Amino acid sequence: MKVRILEALAIIGIISVAIAMAVPRSEYQKRRDVAAILLSDIDTLRQAVYRFHSDSAYFPTELLTPAIPQGLRAYLPRGFSTNRQYGTLRYRNWPTRPLDEGESASNVIGVTITPADPRVTATAAAMSPSTAQFTVADKLTVILFGT
Repeated sequence: MKVRILEALAIIGIISVAIAMAVPRSEYQKRRDVAAILLSDIDTLRQAVYRFHSDSAYFPTELLTPAIPQGLRAYLPRGFSTNRQYGTLRYRNWPTRPLDEGESASNVIGVTITPADPRVTATAAAMSPSTAQFTVADKLTVILFGT
């Protein structure tokens, strides 16, 4: 009888260890999956900004809210929203002053993500190390275009 109890406890211990090892891995994989969606959304926004600029020869102005600028909306997939499962996207446009008279102003265009879970943006940043990006507090900003 004592042997059976010890066997049962050993089996329960082995199962517990296996579960304890699997759960963090599963959470990490879920974070990677959400981070991949975030990076895909950034790429979608990047392509829309390039197409908008190609058609209009200027970049949309930044809004004070996370909303998508009106002219840019036509270049995004139907239903694309700034409120996502991983947080909120905000289109950014930082105009810089012209270098010489007669030259047009340069722009730095980006997107800032205010995350629902900062671990997701940290994972996304780690998944795209060659992308120009910076983090302030828990917000990740990715540069889409800069001159």
